[in-house]
Order: sequence, then C-alpha cells, then structure tokens
Amino acid sequence: MVGRNILIVDDEAPIREMIAVALEMAGYDCLEAENSQQAHAIIVDRKPDLILLDWMLPGTSGIELARRLKRDELTGDIPIIMLTAKGEEDNKIQGLEVGADDYITKPFSPRELVARLKAVLRRTGPSDSEAPIEVGGLLLDPISHRVTIDGKPAEMGPTEYRLLQFFMTHQERAYTRGQLLTKCGAATSMSRNAPSTCTSVACARRWVRPTKIWYKPSGALATASRPRADRVQERQAARRCTRTVN
Repeated sequence: MVGRNILIVDDEAPIREMIAVALEMAGYDCLEAENSQQAHAIIVDRKPDLILLDWMLPGTSGIELARRLKRDELTGDIPIIMLTAKGEEDNKIQGLEVGADDYITKPFSPRELVARLKAVLRRTGPSDSEAPIEVGGLLLDPISHRVTIDGKPAEMGPTEYRLLQFFMTHQERAYTRGQLLTKCGAATSMSRNAPSTCTSVACARRWVRPTKIWYKPSGALATASRPRADRVQERQAARRCTRTVN
C-alpha cells in the first residue's frame, strides 16, 4: 500500500491539511483539490489510487463527481471514500449507490480514516496472485505468464513455470518432490517417479539458481534429505535440462 497516490478533495484547507499529514505519516503520497473541476483534472492526469471525496463542494457536488467518475470506463475502477457531515441513513445509501466504496461521516479520527482507507485498497487493489513477483533479477508476471532474468525473457514449459512460481512464493521452506507436484497441479499429468518429473524440477532450479534462492539452507529448494537415488536422477535430469536450454 505504501507509496500510493491519494487524492483529497475538500473545499476546506485545514481538513485537507489534517488528512494529508495523517496519510503522509502512513506512507502515502497526497494530491489535493478544492473543487470538482480541479479534482477531475488531477484524476485524468494522474489517476490516483484512491479518492477521498467531500460531498458538499462548491459548484459540482462531490456526489455528482462520484457518479460521473463511476460512469467513465477510464476512471470507474478508482475507489472512492465519501467524507461528509451528512450522516443520515438516506445520504449514506445514496453515496454507496452511486459507487462509493466507503462512507465516513465528519468528524472522524485520522487513525480510523487511515485504517478504512487501507481496507478499501485491499478490497479493490490487485490480488497478490496477480502482482508481479521479483526475486533478485528474476521477474515473474502471473498475468502474462512471462518470466525475465535481468530483463531478458526466459523460455520454459507450463510445468516449469508453475514450479518456478511456487518456488518464488514459498521461500524458506522445504518440500518433497511429490508435494511440489501436488501443490503446483502437476501430479495428475506426470508420474512422481518419471524422468520428466526430475527434468521439470531441475529446469525450474536452473532458473532460480542465479538468484541464490536454492542456496538457502532451509529454502524451498533445499532438499538435502532426498534419497541418494533421487539426487542422482535429478543431477542427470539437470544435465539434460542444461543441454535443452543452451
């Protein structure tokens, strides 16, 4: 969450300043607008991660701005928290029906505001499974299913990709080969004792080896307790993988 841009839209400068101080202390970057026209220009130009929007603004009201933003496909996905002295149930319902993600009545505490802002960002932001994963110079994009090493694309099969993704998201733990294939959804497509299994694991290790993930004594790739026959078979598979990749 830290480092995200939050737009504060309120016609009262002291309130904007109070909110900005609280958010900056929590690690957020703040943008400010005193009316709907300024806010809309900033939104189009900067596309903030969240908007704190006062209902009662001069000219176009905050509720009308929220309705306009939610109808526009370019801004409709930006979460909005309404900040207003209107505390009646009908007002809250109206604010939520136009698309606001939360509704906070004035006066409010800065701590509550930050907590509820974080909650909205968690609900509306990209899930962890969609966020790019980076370890050292190794970058994996779960959306495009692309992997790069120091900016250079790495070609691999679907099983190697799933294993690599698992290794990168489950560091500092040890797994057997059978557990890896089950957790990566590969157990149904290959036998746990087949040479192709060893090849897939060995290829995945080849990609993460430059990042030193697998050198961690208790890491996800540290499997020193494997039977000797398995280790020999895997070394042979690694040599086959090296020939294939190179």
